[in-house]
Amino acid sequence: MAEWSIATVLKTVNVKAFAGSNPVLSFWLITMTQEQAQTLKNKVEELNKLYAPMVLFFDMFRNPKEDHDDNWFVTIVYHVTPDDWFTFVSLGFNFEMVSDKLKGYQFALEAVQAYQEEYGNLKFSHSDLPLG
Repeated sequence: MAEWSIATVLKTVNVKAFAGSNPVLSFWLITMTQEQAQTLKNKVEELNKLYAPMVLFFDMFRNPKEDHDDNWFVTIVYHVTPDDWFTFVSLGFNFEMVSDKLKGYQFALEAVQAYQEEYGNLKFSHSDLPLG
């Protein structure tokens, strides 16, 4: 059984007791190493080459408030249109979670490509315009 230090637990969850005796949990940033963040960046670049014009925008940041090597986090967004976008991942996702989301994204795009090869472009139900 793995041993957990107080520092390890507090890195993930900060328990604050207020005047009442009810503790409130506030979650800190879930971080990763710079090497893990770089691995994710490389994966995003690979997906962008494979599935252009479907492009993910990637940024990685170091948390300046913590002075250790595993305090990096990433953000990935997808622009539906130049003015309309959604966050793919942001703060609060660890390396494994982001990797899983990227694998799911790749699987979905592969499925769309297979459909298009067999049946042609996907279309909105209310439009003849292809997706993407």
